Amino acid sequence: MKDPGTLKLTTGGDREIVMTRVFDAPRTLVFDAFTKPELVKQWLLGPPGWSMPVCEIDLRVGGAYRYVWRHSGGKEMGMGGVYREIVPLERLVYTELFDEAWYPGESLITATLVERGGRTTMTTTILYVSSEARDAVLKSGMERGVAASYDRLVGLRHRHRAAHSRCLPTMGPVHGGLRRAPPACHRLSRYLWSRRQLRHCPARARPGHGARIGGRRVGPCGGHSGRHRNVEQRTGLRASLVSDRAHRAGHAASLGRRPTPRDAVARAR
Repeated sequence: MKDPGTLKLTTGGDREIVMTRVFDAPRTLVFDAFTKPELVKQWLLGPPGWSMPVCEIDLRVGGAYRYVWRHSGGKEMGMGGVYREIVPLERLVYTELFDEAWYPGESLITATLVERGGRTTMTTTILYVSSEARDAVLKSGMERGVAASYDRLVGLRHRHRAAHSRCLPTMGPVHGGLRRAPPACHRLSRYLWSRRQLRHCPARARPGHGARIGGRRVGPCGGHSGRHRNVEQRTGLRASLVSDRAHRAGHAASLGRRPTPRDAVARAR
């Protein structure tokens, strides 16, 4: 997620706090970030120094959630609540109550997600039991903690995107090879895949015997020996053409010359 804006906090009526934040991401990703424990515990941490050893979410109407934070100094803080309404990707309504209440009573939180042009606007409305409880929360500096968590969520998306960019392009008999590759590369990769000559095997590649795709090495796999040819495109997408030695030698003899990638393309048609 990019950071197109900062957290905006306003008050509504006598008992509400309204927070708005825009994320440069589809709402499917934002919804997951708020409802999947493995993601929530990576960003919903408030100011630096806190971790979340306990994150339990039963995402259903009537289901409960439970968070426990732990500070580096050893202090713990826990809270939980119950989901009252769930509209996947659009709306969540749930209660919030801290173990050691630092504001009176239980609050009711309504979170809505609206996506436009690939960006998601999240609006969170918190209803407190009294205006005194709302004012106590405003004076506590909770805005800084929420803003820090949202910024961490943006950073989490950046790390995920960077890790994804280092992965290999999708290969397979159904998709037909390399994503965004020209038609010739699609046909060639389909042919090589069908002969099990195009494999991702970074662990067994040897220096000088592998091609790189997206920064990772492609090499012989499962006892299959082969030489590697690289076809590099100016767009930055790299394709790897792997030919079996025995097959290539036999094909060269039939052709009376050294085989080229064009031969594989012709056979794939």
